[in-house]
Amino acid sequence: MNIRVRTLWRVPVFGLLSSLLCYWLTIFPGYLFYVKRTELGDGSVEVSTDPLRTLLFEGVLFLLVLLVGGLWAFRPMTRREIACSAALLVLPLLAVVLAQLLLPSYYNKFGQESRAASPAFSPSRA
Repeated sequence: MNIRVRTLWRVPVFGLLSSLLCYWLTIFPGYLFYVKRTELGDGSVEVSTDPLRTLLFEGVLFLLVLLVGGLWAFRPMTRREIACSAALLVLPLLAVVLAQLLLPSYYNKFGQESRAASPAFSPSRA
């Protein structure tokens, strides 16, 4: 079974665009749905969020992204093409995370030696 190279861009682009859209929908219109503003007697304003409405709003966004992705963006793709396309998004990010974990960071942003790299703070050997 051959993988069509022209379809490999779909999962990364869909993932990035849907995350950006959901972020903006959560910040701006979502604010009108699940944030409650109460003006107190002394003129101050109390702002609180309703956890149930937040959960419902984000659940509906999640289901919409699944429906749009499954019925529109990824329908003509095979499972192998979807997996390879998702790997194009995940593998570079995984490489960055592994580099941050495995490569020692001797200097912080000001060029000073960090405590983790200093021999004075290394664990003693018994």
